[in-house]
Amino acid sequence: MADKNISNKVFQYIKEKIIDKTWKPGDKITSEIQLAEELEVSRISVREAISKLVAMNVLITKKGGGSFVNSFSTTDYMDELIPFLMIGDINYIEILELRIAIESLAVKLFIERADKDDFDKLKICFNEMLENSENDDIFFEKDIEFHRIISMGSKNPIIEKIENILFKTME
Repeated sequence: MADKNISNKVFQYIKEKIIDKTWKPGDKITSEIQLAEELEVSRISVREAISKLVAMNVLITKKGGGSFVNSFSTTDYMDELIPFLMIGDINYIEILELRIAIESLAVKLFIERADKDDFDKLKICFNEMLENSENDDIFFEKDIEFHRIISMGSKNPIIEKIENILFKTME
């Protein structure tokens, strides 16, 4: 097995080429042999780095055809966070702090970007919360709906995704 530090060096190199858009989605990256020569590392180290990026769905490999940058969006990969949040030690205070920060931005963007329909949905949901203030189960469902309406009305899919991850984690 190749030295992990060398493999990580290759991993970082490839990642940087993707981040700085030297290699864009659909592009074939430099061959294993060329990367090994260019970085003065073994092909095993290059293979390990590529395998890690394939496992992360950043690269795709085609038998005999090389490795290609996969098309992806930020929100596609946010679902991958859920299992890691669930497996680790969950610190609810830290999650609530993040939620407060995200929701503050979501409210600001909701005010700026939401349309009449979004405001109407929010008002209806708020009234349903008031009507069910004595029924914890219904109130809780409406509270989550209220926050989801705000995140959707922010018109920012990343905020919406983060809110969903936070709700799933807190469940």
